Amino acid sequence: MFWNSYLLVGAVSLLLVVVAGCGEDEKTKAERWVNEVVLVNGGFQETAAQGKKAIASAKSTAELEAAYRSYAEAQRTQLSRFEELEPPEACVDEQADMERFMRKVFSVTNELADQASLTPTRLKEIEGEVAEAMRGLILNLQSMVKHESC
Repeated sequence: MFWNSYLLVGAVSLLLVVVAGCGEDEKTKAERWVNEVVLVNGGFQETAAQGKKAIASAKSTAELEAAYRSYAEAQRTQLSRFEELEPPEACVDEQADMERFMRKVFSVTNELADQASLTPTRLKEIEGEVAEAMRGLILNLQSMVKHESC
């Protein structure tokens, strides 16, 4: 569940490569956007580290649910920060894709806050949903790098 923050680090690295293919004015906007993505990504990683620690130290279902609720709230804050970013025109679709990924992670984390409602089947579905969201993001980023633009 926490590997999502590592993917975002990779995404930011790929975005930096993409910026190199932009025109001068667009490059400045793209660089600014990438810097903002890096800041939000840092917050997302910090949130993940804190969430992982709280979840790992939970000693009861009630503590686990509280840890997931707290983690989901922190993710919601980071998602809100990300949604406020203003990407250059060429990168609007990429930001929308990243937002979808972050929303999926938030949704799953929020769902995990209600352990009583989770079945083994639903847990398996959650794993598949997150993997699918990540595959889509990776494919999108690969396309950006291949075409050297957002």
